[in-house]
Amino acid sequence: MSLMLHRAGLLRSSLASPAPSVPGAVHADDWSLVAGDEEAHVAIHALPPHGGAAIVDIEYRLDGGTWTSSGGTTDFTLTSLTNDQGYDVELRAVNVAGAGAASDAKSVTPVDAGGAGDALLLVNGSHLLLTSGGRILLSTGA
Repeated sequence: MSLMLHRAGLLRSSLASPAPSVPGAVHADDWSLVAGDEEAHVAIHALPPHGGAAIVDIEYRLDGGTWTSSGGTTDFTLTSLTNDQGYDVELRAVNVAGAGAASDAKSVTPVDAGGAGDALLLVNGSHLLLTSGGRILLSTGA
């Protein structure tokens, strides 16, 4: 509760709640990105600080382009991507106060899964490497 000085010099308490602020940024450790055939799957494991109002949407953008709504879900697929083309993906959370800061970008390269061979997933501390058919599909961390 804050105190405000009344015009007459009397102190009175202010019961007004502070206005909400935009959400914090989605942290890199709190979401994953996995390549598919002409698509990439996004899964958010933990939402950022909400800024005093419920998060109502997650937006994404590819290669620094236009922000697009995920439809209000934390588990979605980016479709109509081109196989063998790399994409940088960023996320941001949205509440009634507006959109939060962009996450750090993660890179993904969709590939044709047909006959690609064995997949290998390596996890070492904060580093994740996913390969298939000798090609790197996803690399995160240091």
